[in-house]
Amino acid sequence: MPVDTNQLGVVVYSIDEMAQVIGLDEAKMSELLICNLDVFSVVATLETTLTNVMLYAAANDVLESDVVIRTFDEMLLHTGFDVLSTVIDPLGNVLLVDSE
Repeated sequence: MPVDTNQLGVVVYSIDEMAQVIGLDEAKMSELLICNLDVFSVVATLETTLTNVMLYAAANDVLESDVVIRTFDEMLLHTGFDVLSTVIDPLGNVLLVDSE
């Protein structure tokens, strides 16, 4: 049975919160991906055969041969006066709100 490489990829190399993935033929820049069903990542660069992704986890949480799935969503962070003095993580989750 053929594998749909447009929607799925496999990690071929991972180091320093970056991974190279083969597959994901139709991935878009800044698209949010999921590795191992619990680690978020974002498309950093697109090449002919490889997709480089930034991992939002420790480097050892994603290993070679792990599966990567497209979410079809872009990485979005909210900006404006309502988030001034607010600390957020790379995925946009509020970590600390300054009450001043």
